[in-house]
Order: sequence, then C-alpha cells, then structure tokens
Amino acid sequence: MKIETHEICTEIEKHVSVYGCHIGVTGSTLYGKMHSRNFDGEPDLDLILYTNRPINNFKAEDALKIVSALDRNAKLVESKYSRPIIKASYKGTEIDFIILQG
Repeated sequence: MKIETHEICTEIEKHVSVYGCHIGVTGSTLYGKMHSRNFDGEPDLDLILYTNRPINNFKAEDALKIVSALDRNAKLVESKYSRPIIKASYKGTEIDFIILQG
C-alpha cells in the first residue's frame, strides 16, 4: 500500500538529516498530485537530495550510501536530462533522488 507523499518526505528527511542532508520536492507533487508518473506510466516521487556541506564535498557516491540505508537495492544512474539520479524504493513508492553536487 502506498503512503502519502508528505509522510514519505517526513520519514526520509529524518533519515538524511542525520548525514547533514535534506530533501526538496520537485515534479508533479508541486502541483498538488500525490505522485508523479515515470516514463512507463508508473507512480513515482521526485526528490532533490542536497547537503549543508560545501557543495564540492558532496558526491553522488556519498548520496548513494545515504539512500542505500533506506533501500539496499538503490542504484545510481546517469541521466541525459539532468544530474545523476538515484533510483530507489521506499514503502512501496518508487523514488528518483536528483542529486545536487559539486
């Protein structure tokens, strides 16, 4: 069963903030939809993962370690449309973490 976007974001924020990171919501969620849709039409959630540290010290591999604690199967993928993305799943919801890095 899928849980609400707000609940997912609250739980993930608690986890990533321990590592000095935060999340921001992007995509359809900003327009009042519970979940956006990926290219296959499946529901997903697009989040930005960023840090309080100097941006040059935050790498995609650092972000993957943080997200892997939520989903052991998380994968780092290169995107031709944006920055590196981590594909993960949390409580039945597919999540794309867009990484802001140096």
